[in-house]
Formats: sequence, structure tokens, C-alpha cells
Amino acid sequence: MIEVADHELPEAWRLAYERDCTGEVISADPSPERHTARALAAFILTGLAFLALPGTFLGVWNLLVISEHRAATAASTAWIQAHGLAQLFGWVGSFILGISLYVLPKFRGRPLKIFGTMWLIWALWTAGVAWRWWAGIGTREWRAALVGSATLKFVVSPTWIVCLPGSASSSTSASRGEPEETRQR
Repeated sequence: MIEVADHELPEAWRLAYERDCTGEVISADPSPERHTARALAAFILTGLAFLALPGTFLGVWNLLVISEHRAATAASTAWIQAHGLAQLFGWVGSFILGISLYVLPKFRGRPLKIFGTMWLIWALWTAGVAWRWWAGIGTREWRAALVGSATLKFVVSPTWIVCLPGSASSSTSASRGEPEETRQR
């Protein structure tokens, strides 16, 4: 371990180290970070569930059907599409949404404040992907299910933009010529 004298450390680091040693909490409540991390975990676990269950299960099932009949056309086209969409939107899309809701506010230097909207995004996205998967494996009302699932996934986009901190307020304050310090609050 490298020993460094206190006077060699930057002032902010030294103060942070002293706070850590004493257990003093002078920063803001870490609650927003916990809420955001829980939502990220929900998106990742949902993505893994789509990866394992509908995505991989349908993929293996389709391969078994194709190999049994020794014909690429033996598997249902709807099942092949359901497998692909469960993989693409189910786990890749869920990972991208969850990670972006976690990371983008940090890049902007503003913590996420609208946690109810974040959970609404998760619910809409998960319901839309699950409904689309269910429509693909053979429900009777597949036309209505396709439109309904697409609508749910579409609603996620403007809701996601509204959820990000500073998305509307920073552009309006910048256009009014307010100083940077005012916009950071």
C-alpha cells in the first residue's frame, strides 16, 4: 500500500476521507441513488427473464421443430418472430432502457427525481413486450394484441424523455439566457 501524506492530497479528497472516517453524512440523502439502482435491477432482471424464458425457450423449441422435420419452414413463422422480438425487445431493450435511466442523469449531473414515472416506464415496457410475445405464440386476438403492445411500447418513449432530469427545463432556461448556475439547480 502506498502511503501518501495528507498535504499531498487534493482538499476535496482529504475532506471526503475525513467524513468517511468519522461516518459523518453531510451530502444529500442517498435515497435517489437507491431508488434508481432498484429500478435498474428491475430492468435487468426483467431483461434476463425475457432472455431465459420466452427468448431462449422459443429459440430452442423452434430449433427442435426444424431439426425434427429437417426443414427450415417447419417452425411457425409467428413463433420465430416471437422468439426474435423477445430477445431484441425483451432483454436488449430492457437493458438499454434501464441502463440509460440510471446513467444519463449522472452524465447530466442531475439526479433522477421522478421515480413513479420510472416505474411506469418499466411497467409499460414489460407489459408491451410480454403482450407482443404472447400475441406471437398464438393468441386468437393477435391483431389487437399487436396494436396494444406497440402502443404501450410507443408510450414509453415520450414518458422516458419526460422522466430524464432537465430534459425540458434546461432547454427553456438556456433559451432565456439564464446563467449556468441557475440551470444547474
